[in-house]
Amino acid sequence: MSNPDGQDAFHLTPLDIRKQEFRRSLRGYEPVGVEDFRVRVADALERVIRERSVLEERLSALTDQLRVFRERE
Repeated sequence: MSNPDGQDAFHLTPLDIRKQEFRRSLRGYEPVGVEDFRVRVADALERVIRERSVLEERLSALTDQLRVFRERE
């Protein structure tokens, strides 16, 4: 769910994922499988965060360029 200002209501970082610990139980999940999944999810989230940053920079540059073109009219 997103707030009106565009910020996510639930903020999760790659570091949060990497540091999350799970209790062990007799019939729990396989620890190696959980760890592998955590690493893959954190890596994917890092990629998305980097891509978003690049796109935000590009949007800003294009917005500035559009403003300049409109001022010339």
